Amino acid sequence: MKKFFDLALRFLATGGAFEYLPSWARGTFGTLIGVLVFVLLSNYEIIFYGLLVLLMVLAFPVSNYAENKILKGQKTEYVVIDEIVGYMISTIGFKFSFSLEGFTVLLLTFVIFRIFDTFKPYPITHIRSFGNGVGIVLDDIFAGVVTNILVRILLAFEVSRIFIPLLM
Repeated sequence: MKKFFDLALRFLATGGAFEYLPSWARGTFGTLIGVLVFVLLSNYEIIFYGLLVLLMVLAFPVSNYAENKILKGQKTEYVVIDEIVGYMISTIGFKFSFSLEGFTVLLLTFVIFRIFDTFKPYPITHIRSFGNGVGIVLDDIFAGVVTNILVRILLAFEVSRIFIPLLM
């Protein structure tokens, strides 16, 4: 039973088989799971936000358990549940649609979130230092919040107009 429990938590923490991807790609593919969830479920608010709450609650203990008991000191880059949660937070209040604004939101949230997640500017780098599951997840939650705020500011300045010439 413990082996099944470890396997289930490893699958959840690593987003499936993403632990076998090259190290530079794990966070990106973890974020792409979040993109897929946003595209498929953002118009179903109860399901989207319910899943977000569930993943947030699970992310802390799952990340901590995976890092300490399953991965046993290997780099935390194997854990991608935090990217999924962080990206979903970056899309709070947005709904995906097959429109210029929908694709603008998708592109901006993905790019900005990946920048914050990759480079971890202050104070994100400080949050990461909390260690264990708390640091793993909190830095991505914070990156998601900051991404959401920046995307809202950019949309207020009608940044989608930049993409119109690119589409023609």
